[in-house]
Amino acid sequence: VFSRNTDFTLPLDLRPQMAANNRVDCFVSIHANTAANSNAEGVESYVATAANFPSTSGGAAAPISLGNRHNGTNFVLAYAIHDRLVALGCPDRGLKRARYHVLQNAPCPAVLLEVGFLSHHKEARQLNSGSYRQKLAEAIAAGITDYATQKQLTK
Repeated sequence: VFSRNTDFTLPLDLRPQMAANNRVDCFVSIHANTAANSNAEGVESYVATAANFPSTSGGAAAPISLGNRHNGTNFVLAYAIHDRLVALGCPDRGLKRARYHVLQNAPCPAVLLEVGFLSHHKEARQLNSGSYRQKLAEAIAAGITDYATQKQLTK
């Protein structure tokens, strides 16, 4: 299920709600990053911050959220996709925890992906290429397949 097929803003509350309404098995939110430092590059994968712990970038600990019900499988999903993106040759900025609304309110295992930096000249050029976006999409799909396979093996 895609949340949208064109470039428009979809309210944050509607994204996890769509996942719940469609009873999806996992939630993948795909983004292009930006930074003041034009040398910043690479892929980052985020999962919900665990209850009573700070996020990777700091901040105060917060109580449990809906997204915390999937702490273990969030990491399995994130690692499976992140590993495939790094295999494309993307610089690895790591797996991180954050309190993004879509992660905290996801009704299923969830990951937010930053697939490159629009503020980095080379990555911006790549992200503007349909063939490169296709490679990213295929890597993400392969990671989801890896996750689903791993999930079946642990049942």
